[in-house]
Amino acid sequence: GEGVLPMSAVDEALREVVADVPRELPADVREVQRMYLDESKKRRRAEALESILVDAVRQCYAVKPDLKIPATTPRPKPKTDTVEVHLAHVSDLQGGKLTPTFNVAVLAAEMDIYAAKIEKLVARSRAAATVDELVIVLGGDLVEHESKHPAQWAQIEISLFDQAIRVVPAIIARFVLRMARLFPRVRVRYIPGNHGTVKKSPAHPRTNWDQVAAEVARLMVMGTDEFPHPGSERIDWPLSESWYVVER
Repeated sequence: GEGVLPMSAVDEALREVVADVPRELPADVREVQRMYLDESKKRRRAEALESILVDAVRQCYAVKPDLKIPATTPRPKPKTDTVEVHLAHVSDLQGGKLTPTFNVAVLAAEMDIYAAKIEKLVARSRAAATVDELVIVLGGDLVEHESKHPAQWAQIEISLFDQAIRVVPAIIARFVLRMARLFPRVRVRYIPGNHGTVKKSPAHPRTNWDQVAAEVARLMVMGTDEFPHPGSERIDWPLSESWYVVER
């Protein structure tokens, strides 16, 4: 409110007072002084990190994406009564990893190539069978992470935040939407991988950045339970609750 000093000014004033305290104070008083200064630094670091995270989230939602589920393209009638269900396995994307031959742009291009190959294979299959359903299996290691080993921070193109919240979900969502144009029904199943695990222990068993990336992609495509995207009823994409999936 008006007339109230900001915390930074209070910190500075207290720091001046502490600095003027004679050195001959008892050891326990000096320890309290040191603890205060340490906590002040930690609080400023936390405030700076919070500001960075808030800005990053705002950037994510600065432009509203068009996530309308596309209509299925017309399909020729097969000459037989055979029915097939196709499967697409997507695993070890390791989005964010940086090498002389691999980066985020290469990953996005490779996923487009994969989608184009599926389209050609399905066109051939539909000459002899009804192919109306696709099962997409996201098999883990969708993100590269940034601290699985000491030098990893220098071997990534983007932060783990951007890997799991922005880039990898967008690539997965693009692939699923392209498949939804090809198949009237799409099932998506996913399991987390070791690249998404949290290094520091203990951690909650569901804390996994692969899980985060897949769930963000799911929300991008499906919407929420309260506000589902039009056409999302053609896609069966439940929230993953385990490290394995049995599909029948």
